[in-house]
Amino acid sequence: MSDQGDDALGRALYEQSLALSREMGDKRGIAGGLGNLGALAAGQGDYAAAQALYEESLALFREIWDKRGIAVSLVNLGHLLLEQGDAASAQTAFRESLTLLQEVGDKNSMFYGLAGLAAVAAHQANASRAAHLAAAAESLRSSLGAAWDMVEGRIFARAVAAARAALSEAEFNAAWEVGSKMTLDEAVELALN
Repeated sequence: MSDQGDDALGRALYEQSLALSREMGDKRGIAGGLGNLGALAAGQGDYAAAQALYEESLALFREIWDKRGIAVSLVNLGHLLLEQGDAASAQTAFRESLTLLQEVGDKNSMFYGLAGLAAVAAHQANASRAAHLAAAAESLRSSLGAAWDMVEGRIFARAVAAARAALSEAEFNAAWEVGSKMTLDEAVELALN
């Protein structure tokens, strides 16, 4: 419900789901519920609460060694860290996430890590790298028919705008073309190095 604009109902449902998961001792469900509440808090600009919820979720996913859950938690945390201007910590989170997603073969989520690292590159004033990674992320997202969520879409748009502003039109277009033609393995290799 929260993604449809009803944060109060969304929070109530997430809290109810979390309570049921706690009753059942379902650590995966608890971790997922904490992540959902974290996303809601982040969307409302309550970064301190979001970070605490994301970190608790991440700790539980690590405890049960759920690689996909760890990766998604790291992407969420990375975006939150970027929103707060901590590009170095965000880079660490996105890189670990991308590595785990590659290990489990989750192409459906890898574009988030690529886009996050594009935003880190833009934050670090590496416009060509940002354009390459953003184009690769957009190409993968488009091929999957996936949509950006609100936070990730905003971060992605800022990364693209920063790269576009720092490069000439010809340089940006050339970098975008190179990135959009990368294979997924090439894009991941660039992102992780």
